[in-house]
Amino acid sequence: GARCAPPRSCICINCKWVDRCKTYHWVETQHEQDHVTAAPDFEPVDPQIQVFIREEPPPPPPRAPAPSPISPAPSPPQSS
Repeated sequence: GARCAPPRSCICINCKWVDRCKTYHWVETQHEQDHVTAAPDFEPVDPQIQVFIREEPPPPPPRAPAPSPISPAPSPPQSS
């Protein structure tokens, strides 16, 4: 049977070419990740890479320690 033409644009999620893709290999390098293959042989046509930068909210300020659940004994009355 006839083979389908390679994809004209890419998205890596669930892509059957990801383990052979030169662009995905480059993305792995940029993110300092291990490569799924050492020698990719698939060159995508017009790959499009979208980058979403999510800013993390600052961490909340530290909380004061919770008071002890045991109340201190009352002070004895002062004599005059």
